[in-house]
Amino acid sequence: IWSALSREAAISAELFGNGATILGKANYAHHAHYGQAFFALSTGIERGAKLALVVDHALNNGGDFPSPKALRRFGHNLQDLLIEVDHMAERRGLPTNKRLPNSPIHKSIISVLTEFASNITRYYN
Repeated sequence: IWSALSREAAISAELFGNGATILGKANYAHHAHYGQAFFALSTGIERGAKLALVVDHALNNGGDFPSPKALRRFGHNLQDLLIEVDHMAERRGLPTNKRLPNSPIHKSIISVLTEFASNITRYYN
């Protein structure tokens, strides 16, 4: 099972990295790059956050994973997911400077990506 979790972590990291790379290429002449970047970033963040919550739950519950319903309740809300991951990091004793960035720019980025991820039209672009 840990191999599957490792693969999921790799997929999340690749999506996040690809999203950042594509965003660096985006400009007014290539609007599609913004959609590609936002899709990859939001999906990578969502998968990584849900993976962190799954692993934390397994560590706290004798290897048992949360129910699919427990993860589905977050939907594509990156803000709620990242808040929950930050609470998990706090419970695990991580210092504030090693946890979720909390500056206005970081909050705005996550807000934009949450809006994108939660918008059904992202599948019709």
